[in-house]
Amino acid sequence: MALHEACLALRTRQTRMAVVGGTELLLSPDQFIVMSSNGYVTHLAVSPSLAYIPLISCRMLNSEGKCFTFDSRGSGYGRGEGVATVIVKRLSDAIQDGDNIHAVIRNSASNQDGKTNGITLPSLDAQEALIRSVYNTAGLDPRDTLYVEAHGTGTVAGDAAEIKSIGNVFSEHRRDRNLYVGSVKTNLGHTEAASGLAGLIKAVLVLQKQQIPPNLNFDKPKPGLDMEQRRITVCSSHRDIDLSSNNMTPDPSKAGALGPRRPSRPRQSLGQLIWIWWHELPCHLGAI
Repeated sequence: MALHEACLALRTRQTRMAVVGGTELLLSPDQFIVMSSNGYVTHLAVSPSLAYIPLISCRMLNSEGKCFTFDSRGSGYGRGEGVATVIVKRLSDAIQDGDNIHAVIRNSASNQDGKTNGITLPSLDAQEALIRSVYNTAGLDPRDTLYVEAHGTGTVAGDAAEIKSIGNVFSEHRRDRNLYVGSVKTNLGHTEAASGLAGLIKAVLVLQKQQIPPNLNFDKPKPGLDMEQRRITVCSSHRDIDLSSNNMTPDPSKAGALGPRRPSRPRQSLGQLIWIWWHELPCHLGAI
């Protein structure tokens, strides 16, 4: 949400520069207890100075402590720690100031689930509406997007809703090539308050290095995702991106970093290649 608010403030000229940050440090066992217990945690002491507080458990964590994004073994997520910060400016100001421009955000938006069967259960309709709104407002064709950096926690309900909403929009019309999907949570775990920026930074690096890193912990897709029918491929192996022809070809022999190719003026905007998706229950946010 902070990134979207920063974009709005820049567009309306409330500010000339925005600093967007996120931090997640796992300093207490309290959340682990609540998120991994079965049933109710009825007496959890959160502080010596406070009374016992009743909390309902969410049953959100995977027993192996990993994120099995879109994989059949995924029944929850693994938590991770992270600290991230990005600087956002209007493109004209960044060029004028001689800044090193890593990528251009074409559009961003947020919406809310509305009524669902539970606060941890996402709305497929809300996700799909958000993607369509962002692309329509920016005047971009979803078929031109090569890669989606997904929220991808690995939960059963979350993975199903996300793949279906992505397929409904990006594969609504015939695609010349499959859409690649991955999530940085398979590498870092779910960094929660920092997870949106972690996905954003990964997406920018995909552009700079012209490579999509493997999506870890993926062997067999969850039942019912129908990825082949939706022309969606989870990037389980390294993929090179050929920006000159806007094509993607796997080349395991080129695993080394190619390095950034836009020291001052971006050659590709984020929206021409990548959709970034993340959630802050019960809200959805997206950027291209």
